[in-house]
Amino acid sequence: MLRSTTKNGQVEIIGLVVIVMVLIVAGYFGIRLMISSPRQRNEYANIQLATNFVNALLRTSTDCKATVGELFSDCASFEDIHCDGKSSCEKAEEVSREILASTLREWDKGYSFIVETAGRERVIDQNMPCDENAMPGVFPLSTRSGKSLVVKLVVCD
Repeated sequence: MLRSTTKNGQVEIIGLVVIVMVLIVAGYFGIRLMISSPRQRNEYANIQLATNFVNALLRTSTDCKATVGELFSDCASFEDIHCDGKSSCEKAEEVSREILASTLREWDKGYSFIVETAGRERVIDQNMPCDENAMPGVFPLSTRSGKSLVVKLVVCD
């Protein structure tokens, strides 16, 4: 009878040791996460903001019955779309600047909004230029002419 009780006690102690080890490991990772550098968290937040912002911007409808993404795509190819006496390039840039001014500029965020076509970069709007190492939110778009078109937004503090 004594052997059975001893064995049960050993199993319980091993179970407690396993639970304590799991708690120690979880605590270690929890503390490590809490003391990760604010700079790393900021960089990650800025990349996410840039990516989500460009994604939303390109899907934004305009009064031209085309999205901003469609206007940029047309701008890089044939410029068939005209709206309010403006070309697709002018309209896409105008709408982008308005939205950037009422959001990122208003929030006092530094940013560079860039459109790259066939290897040539064009800065559409900028507020307090970012560090060269800042990671952009990048969106490649297709064009009817087959040219490459990439929309980039770099956000920094």
